[in-house]
Parts: sequence; structure tokens; C-alpha cells
Amino acid sequence: MFSVGKVGDAPSPGALWAADVMTGYQAAIGILAAIQARARTGEGQHVEVDMFSVVLDAQLQELVTYLNAGRQPTRKDEATAHASIPAPYGVYETADGWLTLAMSPLPALGAVLDDPWLKGLSHYNDGHVHRDEVYRRIRTAFRGRTTAEWLALCDAHGVWAGPVHDYPALVGDPHVQATGMITTQPHDVLGEVRTTRVPLRLSGTPTAITRGAPALGAHTAEVLTDVLGYDAARIGDLVASGAVSTVAPVPA
Repeated sequence: MFSVGKVGDAPSPGALWAADVMTGYQAAIGILAAIQARARTGEGQHVEVDMFSVVLDAQLQELVTYLNAGRQPTRKDEATAHASIPAPYGVYETADGWLTLAMSPLPALGAVLDDPWLKGLSHYNDGHVHRDEVYRRIRTAFRGRTTAEWLALCDAHGVWAGPVHDYPALVGDPHVQATGMITTQPHDVLGEVRTTRVPLRLSGTPTAITRGAPALGAHTAEVLTDVLGYDAARIGDLVASGAVSTVAPVPA
């Protein structure tokens, strides 16, 4: 949170549940690794992952720079999307929305904006050396055209750019629609809910969502009975003690 924004800003939190989602991914990777090891050794193992460690791993680039060179991200006078990435990386207001720019050569950006000074910044490090000056110069430069107009110009000059969507625009985006990222899945209570599809594309074993997530405790009795062989009395004791939760009747 100290790596974005400008000098004097409060820590800026992100709006995504990144730690939760990435930890799930890491857990899945660990489970797959354990399954592969079991195939070779015949033995299972404990897999553990925690969100804090995953967040540190996600900051590997910045953290390794600090650990080995003693440099931590340093904010500048102008608001930036990342303290260590050179200008023009960031988000800019247009006539009808917002435009995001990636790490683009400044001369190419100068061609987009018809700015002779930017066209002359051809050294690899100019985006760092002149970062605040570049941001001050271009911060309001995109307000004169629409996002679509700027995207066409950026495409023509090889500048990596994209629109900043809200959710209605995201769902209506032609690419999102063409890839079928928004789908439906069954739900025990609501019947059917809209959601995102599995992001993996597997040609041999296509992915599909065939059932919704179970309610908490939906399969407790089933697992304890079928897998561990517990009888109804033992399961009842576990439920009564609060050790397990179940929403299904305990089998007689």
C-alpha cells in the first residue's frame, strides 16, 4: 500500500480479494504436487498454505530488490501506479472515461500526443529520470479525446493501452462475451446463478461447472460415514461438541 500513489498519500489499499484468491491457487498447486509425489512413493502428505506468505510471494520483485539492494519503493510527487515502474505507466482521464497505459516507449507516446519533448526522450532510463515531469505533462493531455479515439491512436503507434471498465462495461465487452467467461451454474436455493467460468482451457478434458458449492457441513455426515466409518452415535457426539458442523441428517 506504500508502493502506489504520491508522496504524502495515505496507504492505498486494493479492492480485490487477491490474497484469498491467490492462496487458493497455491493450495491447488500444493495438492497437485502432493498427488504427483504420492504416485511415485505411495505415501500422502500434509499440504499447508497461508495468505500472508502468499502475499509476500506476490511481492517477490519488490521484496527481493529491498532484501538484496536495500531499495524499497519510493513514491514521487506525481501519483503513479507503481513506485518502481517508469512513466507513463498509470491511468488517465479521457473525454468519456479512463485509459490505462503500460510500459510504453516515450517517443511512441510522444507520437500519440504529438509532443516533441516526449519524442526526444529516447534513452532507456528517461522514464525513470523524468518520471514526475512526464506525469505532470501528460496527466490532463488525454481529456481532449474519447477513450476509443485514444486507443486507436495508441494501436497505430504501438503504445500498450486499454480501457478501464466498470462491471457493466466489462460484462458487455466483446472479448468477454466471445470467450464465454460469464456463465451460469446451478444453485441449491436460487436454482441458477451467473458466475465466471473456470479460467482453464483444456482440449482433452474440457472444464465445466456442473454443481454449485455445497453449504457448510453439507457432506460432513456422508464423509464421516463412507470414508471414516463413523456410526451415527459418534457423529452425533462430534456435532454436539461443536467439533464438526452438518446440515444433513445424521444417518441412522
